[in-house]
Amino acid sequence: MEAIPEEHCRFNVAKLKKILVHYKTLLKTLDTVMSTLHIIVPTLDDCEHLKKSIILLEKLWDHEDPDLGIKRLSKTVKAHLIFGHAYELFVKLKGFGDKNEEHIEKRHQIGKNLMDRVKRMRGGFAAQQKQGLKYRAIISDDKVKQCVDKVKKWASTKAKKKTIVTELEMKRERIEKRKCYVQRETNKRARLI
Repeated sequence: MEAIPEEHCRFNVAKLKKILVHYKTLLKTLDTVMSTLHIIVPTLDDCEHLKKSIILLEKLWDHEDPDLGIKRLSKTVKAHLIFGHAYELFVKLKGFGDKNEEHIEKRHQIGKNLMDRVKRMRGGFAAQQKQGLKYRAIISDDKVKQCVDKVKKWASTKAKKKTIVTELEMKRERIEKRKCYVQRETNKRARLI
């Protein structure tokens, strides 16, 4: 099969690469901002990093290049909250990581799993409720939780050879990589201006 000549393509390869690099940078910066916002106890460095990341993200968000066909992204409510208010609230509330609603979502998932388990049971509503109570007792019993945690810990140390310390080190390393990435991109943008 013959390749289509570059002059017949709507975009040439060089333009396409530039477009992909732009959106890759945008998405990496967005990932950096969101992960920094989830830090539970931020340091001053984390706050500065967040500020730089938000500034870079806003520049990338508003970037327009008609030659490449890159248009400005629309400012949604979520984008406005990130660009206009996230940093101030992050500093004022000392991080957002402990204020998320994952525990509520987890309870919803447990309830949904329970309903999925009992919805086809015979015996009607009373039988479903009885089985639901048994299931809730099993998942909320401390002894059962301890056994499950013990097995999970054993399995993770046996199979993965990971500890909590190495996971924290890996997380710190990822955060440092993100900080370096934002610093590089900020320096590139500063040189272009």
